[in-house]
Amino acid sequence: IGGDSFLTGSDTLTPDWNNLTSIPSDIADGDDNTQLSESDVETYITNGALDLASGTKIGGNSVLTTANTLITDWTNITSIPSDIADGDDNTQLSESVVETYITNASINLASNSKVNGKNILTTGSTLTPSWGNITGIPSDLSDGDSDTLASISCSSGQVAKWNGSTWACASDNNTDTNTTYNGSNFALSNQSCPSGQKMTGINSSGTITCSADDGIPSGMIAFFIGSCPSGFSEYTAMRGRAVVGMPSSGTAAGTVGSAFSDLGTRTISGVPSHNHSVNPPSTASTSGGRHSHSVNPPSTASTSTGSHNHSVDPPNTSTTAAGSHNHDFYTANHDTNSASSQGYPAGNSHLAFRTTDRRQRTEDSGTIQSVGSHSHSMNISSFNSGSNGSHSHTTDIASFTSGTESAHSHAVDIASFNSGSTGSSSVDVTMPYIQLTACVAN
Repeated sequence: IGGDSFLTGSDTLTPDWNNLTSIPSDIADGDDNTQLSESDVETYITNGALDLASGTKIGGNSVLTTANTLITDWTNITSIPSDIADGDDNTQLSESVVETYITNASINLASNSKVNGKNILTTGSTLTPSWGNITGIPSDLSDGDSDTLASISCSSGQVAKWNGSTWACASDNNTDTNTTYNGSNFALSNQSCPSGQKMTGINSSGTITCSADDGIPSGMIAFFIGSCPSGFSEYTAMRGRAVVGMPSSGTAAGTVGSAFSDLGTRTISGVPSHNHSVNPPSTASTSGGRHSHSVNPPSTASTSTGSHNHSVDPPNTSTTAAGSHNHDFYTANHDTNSASSQGYPAGNSHLAFRTTDRRQRTEDSGTIQSVGSHSHSMNISSFNSGSNGSHSHTTDIASFTSGTESAHSHAVDIASFNSGSTGSSSVDVTMPYIQLTACVAN
């Protein structure tokens, strides 16, 4: 065409680069960037899921997948709990542990669970007991319930009435012809209370009054914190008063004294000074049986009475007999032959004993000798002790046990006496109380 050859499908197109148009700018000057950077590769790997070829490794280690079975060496596991670090040989729960697991909280047993081989009844079960297994059946039902009135067929205008011996049909006589309603007799019109309510009275027009049937009788008094709830009205007569039970033939709702004001108190004023006469009754202690007492008097000191002496008069007494014996005596240390130098009165026979040295002597003959077993009578004249100045005496009697007496008791009679005197300008006699609102059921 125009002197140029046609290209067919069998020809090879060998265009000149310079003749290409719309070459992308990043390769227009040649493509010398043939390598991806590390960040390029990491971005390509992490920005989407990869399907790695089988045998791929990480750091020279094989990669585990969900198709592999993990076989871990126990010694390579870290943070093993202390109770199984040395092996878990406690693989069985004790009976008490199992019972605790079962009983410490509610559990939801599977259907058809049993107790000792017996089916468990639940609120979803239908109980079909046998009549012969029911206990405590009232006597009028134990032989079956035959309804006497069911066999009676009365005519129009008749009702079943008890004639004194049996039930029988009789005329339905309306004996109440009073059509004046005073609030105490029943209305003759066909009236009823709405469902869930009960009749509480009849007004003067013969219309019945109703209130919620909550099981609370009309006139019942209850206490509340704050205002009375619906169905109650405040019983104002109880404001500031306590409640006591009414005695036989007493005055219902009677009151005594003045009511308290808010958080009021009661006081008795001008209590005069007074005492009380006390006369404990004479009585006897219980018998303690044959016994003794352990006594340990405390160590104490007498009071000082100033400088003084004591008059002493020893009683006449005799020495004890010491059996047959001699007496030793000593001569004076004098080398003379005079009586005075020897220590004896003049003319005394002891002059025969002259000594040049003081010696112990025992004389078996003469006036000094054994006279057999004997005692000596002693009578020391009374005298006054010497004065030791102002002083006291410390006394410490050692502890001891009293003598044992037979079983006995002690009479105790405390003399009558008057208590100490007391009085007060006023006495608060208010009993502790709490203030609540008294409400009466309508």
